[in-house]
Amino acid sequence: MNKKKKTVKSQASVDSNQQPPVRSRQLSKVKQNEVVAQNLKKSEKRESKKGRAEKKSVSFDAINKQLLINKKSKNLDELNDFIRKADNHIFQDLYLNPDSVFLLAVSGGVDSMTMLDLFANLTVNFPMLMLCVAHFNHKIRPVNSDKDLEFVKEICSKYNIPFFSESADVKDYSEKKGISIELAARVLRYRFLEKIAQKVQANYIATAHTADDSAETFFINLFRGSGLTGLSGIPAKRNLSRKVTLVRPLLFLRKNELIKYAKARDIKWREDETNQLLHYTRNKIRLDIIPKIEEHFSPSVIGNITRTQKLLQSADNIITKFINKTIPVLIKDRTSGRFSIKLSQFSTLDPFLQGEIIQKVLSNYFNLSSIPMQTIDRILELEEKPIGSVCEINKNYIVLRDRDSLIFSQVGKPSEIFIPIKKEGEFNINGMIIKLEQVKKKQVKFTMNPNIEFIDWDLVPSVLYLRNWKQGDAFHPLGMEGSMKVSDFLTNQKVSLIDKNNIILLATKSDIIWICGMRLNNKFKVTDNTFKYLKIEYSVAKENLK
Repeated sequence: MNKKKKTVKSQASVDSNQQPPVRSRQLSKVKQNEVVAQNLKKSEKRESKKGRAEKKSVSFDAINKQLLINKKSKNLDELNDFIRKADNHIFQDLYLNPDSVFLLAVSGGVDSMTMLDLFANLTVNFPMLMLCVAHFNHKIRPVNSDKDLEFVKEICSKYNIPFFSESADVKDYSEKKGISIELAARVLRYRFLEKIAQKVQANYIATAHTADDSAETFFINLFRGSGLTGLSGIPAKRNLSRKVTLVRPLLFLRKNELIKYAKARDIKWREDETNQLLHYTRNKIRLDIIPKIEEHFSPSVIGNITRTQKLLQSADNIITKFINKTIPVLIKDRTSGRFSIKLSQFSTLDPFLQGEIIQKVLSNYFNLSSIPMQTIDRILELEEKPIGSVCEINKNYIVLRDRDSLIFSQVGKPSEIFIPIKKEGEFNINGMIIKLEQVKKKQVKFTMNPNIEFIDWDLVPSVLYLRNWKQGDAFHPLGMEGSMKVSDFLTNQKVSLIDKNNIILLATKSDIIWICGMRLNNKFKVTDNTFKYLKIEYSVAKENLK
């Protein structure tokens, strides 16, 4: 974070003339000079702010002062206390830089509308603080979702804050990805927020999560059987990229505190009727479970959970540092949609650390978060299972117990391949290139490279075929005695169950010529009687190397 200047602690929100809530009537000459100097500095900051705004793709104009707190506001002391409390937390406890661009995620509910008003008032004491708002329309409530969008857009116009929005069919996305509606909404929403943050060069993306939300998340992950990270609750801030930090500036507040402030400020908001539907897990916890715990066990359950989460976060930070150092040692064969964990080192770790590592790598490499503990346990049980055993993470990802590793892979139904090709030419098949060309004897150079072979030109017909291997296929592997089934050959070569699906054959109508990149059929090898030579080469297409 670029710390440009030491910022004087905010006194509170100010009135339309920017007067602090308490000020002596008589100022000494020295004090007057200090005030003049401060005003000059503020003026310089405004000019600097204007210059910075011009460099961005959006114009940051002054907030409409008529909507801010003024000295005639009802409950002025109470409102100023709230602003001062938030000021201290945001810029001192969280150590966020007020000379920054904040992208506020505003849904239209009471939490986010309060956050919008709070930050608008903070700009009075922090002239370099620039705001814009992003609203994501989930299309879950066809009519009311559109009304929410128009409502937030109108409010932003009144505040004079830049507004951005986007819509997406969350239900359709959840069905395609095989994930819950809640998770689908989260994925699409954060994808949109990151895109807008990049567009406006935001330093922070702020969401309006409260202490209540974090407690609900605790219960959700507890019931799901989450690891330590899940029980630690919602982090107050985390880096999304080198330049953008996701922050939750209201996480230290209870929801009832926000509602109290909103009513005192006469802030309008919209209620999402789906928040009352008990078939959503979070709603059940918020509307049923937590109220019963507060009534029958502990009225301060939210506060107790918040304190517990702080302890868990400290422990999680220590463990995370160890895990981050350990993961690079354990991971091998990482490609797009796949990686392996070495069992030799992994098996020596404590089961708790093994589970945390599984959670971490699934999040890092497959973007899968909060995997149920039952699933983690089933993955760990593969260590004792026979080779070839498979555990399904979800419908899109599986784990395979191989000889010396656990292979994590994206599930993809093997495409049916049966393609006739000419005896010479270059052909792209599923991102792999097979090249056939006639060469002279002096160009024949046998090497240890399994992706290049030479065969007898006269032994193969003019039309060949690229196809999948299938059960019952057999050939005579070069260098071995007699015929062998392809399935047995692949097993002997320690090809995993996942990789077997990607094996391609070069064949005639009746014979296998080559298991591409692996072994030639002895029948087609070059001999002393060979007069014409065919070079065959197998490689990854250039675009797949990027």
